[in-house]
Order: sequence, then C-alpha cells, then structure tokens
Amino acid sequence: MIAGLSGAAGDVIPFGFALGTPIGELAGLNIIGLRRRGMSRADMHRLRRAYRLLFFGEGHFAERIDAVSREYQNDPIVGRIVAFIRDGGSRPLMKARPLRDGSAAGGDTE
Repeated sequence: MIAGLSGAAGDVIPFGFALGTPIGELAGLNIIGLRRRGMSRADMHRLRRAYRLLFFGEGHFAERIDAVSREYQNDPIVGRIVAFIRDGGSRPLMKARPLRDGSAAGGDTE
C-alpha cells in the first residue's frame, strides 16, 4: 500500500506500507489490510519478525534474504515477500526508513 500523495521510487514489498513525500519510504507493514484479509495474529507476528530481519538485521541485504528464506522456508506468507524481492531483478526495491532516533525497529502502521 502506498499512502496518498506519496511517491514510489522503488517496488514496495507485499504487505508493505509506503509513506512520504515527495519520495516515499517503506514505513512498515499494512497491519490494517492484513487484519481485513483475516490474517491471524500468529501470521502477523511471523511476518513482522521476518520484515525486521530483512530490513534491520545484520549483514548485507542479500545475506539477510537468504537467512529469512531458510528460516521461513515453509511459510507461504513470508515466502511471498522473499519471492517478490528475488524476482525483482534489477528493479529498485523501496528500503525501510529508520526510526527518528536511528534505531532499527521498523514501524508498523495501525
């Protein structure tokens, strides 16, 4: 989901929420949309953990993609995000914005 009046200079991951003008940044997960689609609380917790590992974990992004893929290899929800990133080829991917204090926690929208 991309918030109104926000620009998108890169692909937004499935279940992601982009926000910002003129160029948006990935602001977290679209929790409201996930709830509306009937996603369970456990699914949302797994998805949130995978999101944080992908965008705020240690190491290079490619290494984090591989690590998340291994950890959640039997999870179709997280698998959609990993497949989306891998299938993107040379297209730019919207990166997550850091919190105001620079910490790496990732803000989910509610």
